[in-house]
Amino acid sequence: MLYSQQLTGGGERRSVVPPPQKVDRSCLDKIFFKAESLEIILYEFGADMSSLASDGQYWRSVFGGARIVLGTIRCSPNVFLTFRYLLLSATACCLYFQVTTNSATVDYHVLLYFDVWIGIVMCLYFLLATALSTIAVCTSGPPSRRTPFVVRLTEILYGMLLPSVWVNMLNTFCVEVAHYRNCVPSIAQHADWRVYEQLGLDGALLGIFMLDATFNRQPYYALFHAVFGLCFCFFYLGFTGVYQAVGGTDVWGHS
Repeated sequence: MLYSQQLTGGGERRSVVPPPQKVDRSCLDKIFFKAESLEIILYEFGADMSSLASDGQYWRSVFGGARIVLGTIRCSPNVFLTFRYLLLSATACCLYFQVTTNSATVDYHVLLYFDVWIGIVMCLYFLLATALSTIAVCTSGPPSRRTPFVVRLTEILYGMLLPSVWVNMLNTFCVEVAHYRNCVPSIAQHADWRVYEQLGLDGALLGIFMLDATFNRQPYYALFHAVFGLCFCFFYLGFTGVYQAVGGTDVWGHS
């Protein structure tokens, strides 16, 4: 802004331009970076939702066959369907052994263990995915106008499992192997085979799911699937915190 300055001598006034003020570029850069990041996230979210809508419309193609692995391994729809039935059976067996070995008696205490949660969600996922694959392989029909609810639920379960099976395996290794001596006495007094059994069951769940993820045609969208996986893990963490805060104990009476 211009302003007048009184000069000595003749009483003359002259307009003087003040020096420009310095602008904090770091603050502006942060604002622009956040705005640009938000714009990218919103764009990717919109692209994922559009792709999910297309996948839901052509769900028969998504669930009705296997992808070509490494450009050489091909799997016919009937073989893929048989493969999924085998994975469902293997997952059910793993869940059975988890429930019967995690607790002396089968009661609500089995729900305190994350690997049991993984087994339950995996059984539900493979049950729905196998049913959808069976319908897609054995029947034919036009594209759906909108995504069926069962297809969307299967996609949500798929997203919940992909990070969770890795977190579960890492958690089992850290607790049962790396810090085995720090476990509660009732756990630490188990024979070594108990540790290997637990690692084997959790490793089997990880292997089963990764086999399915390798061969199925179901895409993975980070802004959709990964969010459900993170929420699933943090929900279990919050559940254990609340359970302990209200005085809950395990089957051996430990808090």
